Amino acid sequence: MRAGGGVVVEFRGLQEWGRQFSKLTGNAKKALRNGLRAGAKITTAAARAVAPVRTGQLRRAIRTKAAKRSRRYIGVKTMIGEGYFKGETFYGAFVEFGWKTGKRHPSLTAIAKQIASRLRAESRALRVASKGLSGLAKFGSKFRQRQEAYFAREAARQVSVLPDPNTGRRQIPGQHFMEQSANRVASHAGNVAVKETITQFEILERG
Repeated sequence: MRAGGGVVVEFRGLQEWGRQFSKLTGNAKKALRNGLRAGAKITTAAARAVAPVRTGQLRRAIRTKAAKRSRRYIGVKTMIGEGYFKGETFYGAFVEFGWKTGKRHPSLTAIAKQIASRLRAESRALRVASKGLSGLAKFGSKFRQRQEAYFAREAARQVSVLPDPNTGRRQIPGQHFMEQSANRVASHAGNVAVKETITQFEILERG
């Protein structure tokens, strides 16, 4: 699954350790992190193996990184560069999720809001011109509520006869190589993480 610009694999076999995380010492947390990293490296290798290659920059940017530190949990993830839509490999997000061609125009919803805002401004101007006798009523009053309802209805009516300005844009599907590769090796990565974590704790106990 996606999280914070990368792919995070949940290792269910480590849930009990996760619940006891706050009780772990610094060395124990390090042992758990090393175990998780071993599993995440499997996911990282799988993603690199199927990453689309043109210059090789995207594939080289796929790496294993510790998740943001927390007092409640510990995590390691596979990610592209600095994360989706970030840094030099920001385009990795478009490769993963897809994109739309053509120029983006305001949606009909945005246009409706613009129309309602214009109607509100016109009513406000009328109120000023008539020295408060008409136009935009006081905010919170029942009359203002009726006015806002009218603005919304009128904006919706005007928008209903307009063509969708974004219908000409073509959707380019994403390759979802990060997600698919993670799902494919999830079981193996989980087993490696559990085994390595146990090994790390055994080493810690002997030390």
